[in-house]
Amino acid sequence: MYKDEGMVSVNSPEAGAPHKKEHPHGGHADGAHKMIMHQLTNAHQNACELLEHLSKCSTPHLEEEWVKKKIILATDYLDSVRDYIMSSHGKHGRDEPDPVTGGFMVMVEKRAPE
Repeated sequence: MYKDEGMVSVNSPEAGAPHKKEHPHGGHADGAHKMIMHQLTNAHQNACELLEHLSKCSTPHLEEEWVKKKIILATDYLDSVRDYIMSSHGKHGRDEPDPVTGGFMVMVEKRAPE
């Protein structure tokens, strides 16, 4: 279930003018940063709830094509953003580059049974 308690639209009057304050890691924390942090926390909570639920029982919902596609799409989007942000900060995603290959990575996706 989507939880949006405390969410304020970026364009709403309650959001106010963006104000910047120092972020503990050196950058600035503004309204957009807070919104993204909230959205990522929400995604994390939803993923954890789904994992916990699915570890205890099977559900026919996972056989529905649209469910599989949404999970694959969400994962792909988050992977892309993570790779972009981590590479722009001099980090290489989840793992350091292999000195032999120079960081070349091959991704293999397994197709869901139809």
